Amino acid sequence: MKKILFLLVCFSIITTGYGEKIFSILSRGLVRDNSTGLIWTRCSLSGNDTPIYDFNCKGSRKKYTWNEAISACENLVYEGRSDWRLPSVKELQSIVYYHHYSVDSDKLAQVKYDVFPNVVSVSEANEISVCRQKQLDQYPDTYPFLYDCTYANIHYWSSTIHKNNPNMAWFIDFYTGNTSFNWSRGWLTKREYFVRCVAGP
Repeated sequence: MKKILFLLVCFSIITTGYGEKIFSILSRGLVRDNSTGLIWTRCSLSGNDTPIYDFNCKGSRKKYTWNEAISACENLVYEGRSDWRLPSVKELQSIVYYHHYSVDSDKLAQVKYDVFPNVVSVSEANEISVCRQKQLDQYPDTYPFLYDCTYANIHYWSSTIHKNNPNMAWFIDFYTGNTSFNWSRGWLTKREYFVRCVAGP
């Protein structure tokens, strides 16, 4: 029995070690995902259509329509690279840290906070909580997301179009880790979300 327990513990340690995603912080502005070879901007795009240039990503992020997001990444020249693009939904999912739970003000986002810092601020987390409580208060007996919380979200656009509706594109909520889709083109093009660009491999 002791041998079995010992083997289980060893297996758990080895699995944890090899299952952990490994990132390399290349500079103040770049991160490499060693498992995919993708190069990411550490910080979100800001008002001048370039990533926030701060090691802790302190600064104002800009929200973009989907078309603006595509264009901003394709036109980005940053850290000596010009091959940036808006990531696909699978690429975005690859940096979500799904087994991570938000536990304090430093770990509010579903990404590795030391690799992609300041994705969710304390004030944004509080704003989201307040909005979701309003959802529950206003619609206690129905689907709770009818209350509009679009002003309080940590959504990041992907380049992936919904296969059943070319006017919709996928995004990821970096506060919850959930993946969903919304209008990107057509009659409702004003949805604005945050942007992080990717390059390579």
